[in-house]
This record gives sequence, C-alpha cells and structure tokens, in this order.
Amino acid sequence: MRYTLGVDKVLGSDFRYHKLNLLVDQSIRLGQLGRTDYRLDAGYIPSTVPYPVLKTHLGNQSPFYNAGAFNLMRYFEFVSDQYVSFRAENHFEGFLLNSIPAVKQLNWRLVATGNVLWGSVREANRRIIPRKTQ
Repeated sequence: MRYTLGVDKVLGSDFRYHKLNLLVDQSIRLGQLGRTDYRLDAGYIPSTVPYPVLKTHLGNQSPFYNAGAFNLMRYFEFVSDQYVSFRAENHFEGFLLNSIPAVKQLNWRLVATGNVLWGSVREANRRIIPRKTQ
C-alpha cells in the first residue's frame, strides 16, 4: 500500500494532491500445471491535478515483448486518476511440451500471459488537460 502527498508551494510546486495505490504481487504453484505469477495494481487520485501528475500507464510500440507494459497501447496513450490493472503469467514447466519427444529434446517451455487495464479520468481532471489547437 502506498500513499503519496504532493505539497504545494515547495520548490515552486503549484498543486496539493493525494495519491493512493495498492499493489499485490504473488506467485502460486499449481502442481502439474506449473506456476502462475500475478500482479494486481489499483490506484486512486482524488485530487484535481494536471495530466503529468496522473497515472501514466506504460505502453509499448517496439516489436519486442515487455512484461511490464501494455503491448497493444502506444506510449503515453492513456492516463487515469482511478484504475485497476491485472497481469497473469503461467509457466507450464513442460506440462504439455514434454510429452512430445522431438520437442522435449529442444527443451522449449510454454508460457501464457494476459494483461488487462481499466481506468478513467474524472471530469475535473479532464478540464485541466490542454486541448490541441487546430
């Protein structure tokens, strides 16, 4: 659990704000099915602040997989003041691939992953976000 307090009028700051964050990270053994790692991350910013202070979720536009990013999202595409994200990764530890003789010699492993994010921005924070001029 994390609490952040932003104090105004310190080192030139303009905003006083509060941030709350809960992070649960666990690894579970599933016997023959291998091991599952999951991460639940939830946060809430009750204060009205500009978008750089909001939670910026990490996107990934590179061709390489990044386990900590949302790989179908562009960089800086999504910010939120209330969010919940869930990430799960299962390592099957040879459960399926060890039963195929030719594949067993290659020593390949099967991994399944999923990454979900839900978040939103309150209207008070939207009004602070600058709009593009045309």
